[in-house]
Amino acid sequence: MGAILPVSHRLVAVSGDLIGSRNLKNRKDLASKIEHAMAAASQPYHSRWLAPPMLTRGLDEFSAALDSLLPLFDFSVALNEALWPLRFRIGVGIGVVDVGLETGLASRLDGPAFHLAAEALVAARATRRPLVIRDPSADPVLLAALEALAQAHGALVEGWTPAAARQVPLMRNVGHQARVAEMLGVTQQAVSRTLTRARYRDLRDIEGAANAIIAGRLIPDEGVLGE
Repeated sequence: MGAILPVSHRLVAVSGDLIGSRNLKNRKDLASKIEHAMAAASQPYHSRWLAPPMLTRGLDEFSAALDSLLPLFDFSVALNEALWPLRFRIGVGIGVVDVGLETGLASRLDGPAFHLAAEALVAARATRRPLVIRDPSADPVLLAALEALAQAHGALVEGWTPAAARQVPLMRNVGHQARVAEMLGVTQQAVSRTLTRARYRDLRDIEGAANAIIAGRLIPDEGVLGE
């Protein structure tokens, strides 16, 4: 977790809810799976979390706080890939947090940023979008583009097979089809077919475009914590 910041800094509040969670069984085992998935998805960006992701309503919702929007898209991709075919929709608010920063616990944080995140999550539910961001200071056209990229990414992942759900994360980690084939005991040709059907290159292109928007246009040079 990153260094504790003084009260009243702009940061990125993240709220998520698990789609269709009320109809799920074995909720205790699933909660443990979600916690492990959140820990693994957030670990590469450990220094950026002011409050790491934590479940706040059983397995239905989570909250978190970041010092920058930069890791958000990759975190959401990793989380939802680990939980496939389940997925979280995510609402993000960028603004001030004036309660609980000293605790480092997302469940203790409050302020305008989390109010914006809650509004974004309501909008995500109403419009069936996987990601909605509320930032009064950002270009709304860029926000809409980022949300559209998240929608396109989610639509591709929804069409996966179980083989794709196994092979795409492995391909991300090892980077070579031959190594994925060796690990899974299948042919390289089979891996190539699965990745093609999973639209792996298109997914990577979407992720690159989303991260370019965030890094180049949505974040000022000094980061969202700068005033």
